[in-house]
Amino acid sequence: MSLTLGGYCQGEIINKNIEYTMKFDKIKILSNIKNISYINKNIFEKVIRNGRITAWHYKQETPFLLIISKSNLRNELIIEFTGKVLEERYPELINSGNIRQCLENINKLGICELKVDSILKDAIVTKCDVTCDVIYDDLQGLTSGIRCSIMNYNKYSCRQDSKNLTITKNVSSRNRKIRLVIYDKEKEMSKSHNKDFCARTGCDDFNGKIRFEMNLTSMAQIKEWLRIGDTTLVSVLNSSATPIVDFLNDIIAAKTEGVKVKSLRQYEHILLLEKCAFDMAKVQEIVRKYSSSKVSVKQMMKPFRELLDSCNGDSEDIRTILNQLLYS
Repeated sequence: MSLTLGGYCQGEIINKNIEYTMKFDKIKILSNIKNISYINKNIFEKVIRNGRITAWHYKQETPFLLIISKSNLRNELIIEFTGKVLEERYPELINSGNIRQCLENINKLGICELKVDSILKDAIVTKCDVTCDVIYDDLQGLTSGIRCSIMNYNKYSCRQDSKNLTITKNVSSRNRKIRLVIYDKEKEMSKSHNKDFCARTGCDDFNGKIRFEMNLTSMAQIKEWLRIGDTTLVSVLNSSATPIVDFLNDIIAAKTEGVKVKSLRQYEHILLLEKCAFDMAKVQEIVRKYSSSKVSVKQMMKPFRELLDSCNGDSEDIRTILNQLLYS
């Protein structure tokens, strides 16, 4: 068994002296209705209630997601878009240095006229996908290692699809539900609709890239994970927080020293690991089932993690990949 990721204690992978640039692949902003001065009523869909036009709505899926809603009742303008709005600058992802370009490119479509300066000043962010692209050559090893190192499988669920991994925080409140997706960006960009986008824009800067994408679906989440007091567009784009790395630090168990098998008990642990195909979620399920409720499951799982770390050997690669994640 080959794993590239053992758990690390918080602080080991973060160099706080290096400046971090917040980036997004999708963002949803709320602004004043006065900040849209024209819409093409031939392509916007009107919403009628009680014989009155209450809103205008536009949505497109390609070449990039764009949703624009103008609500007459609430005096609101809602704009949601993905990083592909940047066209040839898409590999930069949405950030403080190109947000103006994003809005200006929407204006270039000719479907509406946004007051860019006003939006940049007063818009607030209601949803966003914090995103980092990193270059790494072993996605399978990385995602398998993360999956084996989850500290609490009741609190966090992992779904592995081929080499890709989705980690979800299991909470009842939708406002606190966090999802982190790790996937092969190069492979995703090779799909037919993305091939057309790359050919048209000249974007080909995805070779060997793995994408980490954290979905923040409420303003409360945005404030918590970006460590900001409000969700104004300015505050969000200029946050110096490291939410993806913070999330990984929260869910990954601290690395143990590792042990060599010296007893029958340890051998039994190995047999259970093998029986569960080294899937720590399955191991923890069995440990919970046959252990007293008074016993710490964390302590019960420690010997299994030690044995896994013995098999893992040198896990230094995870420090490299997470540093790339943080500073790309």
